[in-house]
Amino acid sequence: MDGPLHRQWMYRRRNPNGHGLRDEWLMGVNMFDEFARNQEEYRINGAYIYPYVKCKNMQYFTPNVVKSHLYRKGFVKNYWHWTNHGEEDNSEVGDASSSHSKNFDYDHNDHNHMENMLHAAF
Repeated sequence: MDGPLHRQWMYRRRNPNGHGLRDEWLMGVNMFDEFARNQEEYRINGAYIYPYVKCKNMQYFTPNVVKSHLYRKGFVKNYWHWTNHGEEDNSEVGDASSSHSKNFDYDHNDHNHMENMLHAAF
């Protein structure tokens, strides 16, 4: 995988035996959900974008619906940087995750806290 190491979990959804979802993936989805819920857009609308290819990072759903869909379908390919959910894209130009990006203000301390939790977990 070509993405950042701290986001490799995003594309390792299934357990190696093919049965069930990996614990690291479930933890990562919960972190994604927490991150998305901390954005101004969610606080205003009570919904955020579902990062799946068919929704093209453009359709809004409640967190429970997004998580349910992620459990079944996973993340859109190459969405390493959560730009549609308020994260700044520090990658090189041409990364698929930067398409349709929106600029939201968010507390960088929250982002750093979640990144630290992810690194500590793995």
